[in-house]
Amino acid sequence: MREKITVRIVPLAIAAILVLMDQLTKFYIIGNFQLHESQTVFEGVLDFTYVQNTGAVGGILSDHRWIFMTVTAIVVLACFFIILSGKVKAKLMLCAMTLIMAGGIGNMLDRIVRGYVIDFIDVKLGFLDNFFIFNIADCFVVIGVICAMFYFIIDISESSVKKNKAEK
Repeated sequence: MREKITVRIVPLAIAAILVLMDQLTKFYIIGNFQLHESQTVFEGVLDFTYVQNTGAVGGILSDHRWIFMTVTAIVVLACFFIILSGKVKAKLMLCAMTLIMAGGIGNMLDRIVRGYVIDFIDVKLGFLDNFFIFNIADCFVVIGVICAMFYFIIDISESSVKKNKAEK
């Protein structure tokens, strides 16, 4: 019984902490940067550049906030209810859903409160120079999707091995 509650509550608590981290970094940027101001964090590697993004990655589909709000709400609610159901036992998949949910909530809060997402992480590594400016919530979503892909790859591989053993 206790394990069932833990499997449900811990990911939700972690998601809340991650959303708080995301929002605190954005409050820091708003309080310490002018719009489009850039400060070097690590020379030639990382700048913080304050931008307001009304679209998706790199500003695509600007001014279509309702699309992002709808898709994000569906994904966040799906992750929330799947976690709450307690049916997902794989830690990697729980991690994936927690990260995706936290990132979605972080950016959705920006869209609701401000009408745009605050982005500030500006990577400057050779081929990544002039890469998209993004935020912590975006990192959570990307890492969550990567975790989910690894989970599915591992699951497919394990299923294939079991099937091959059963056929022998």
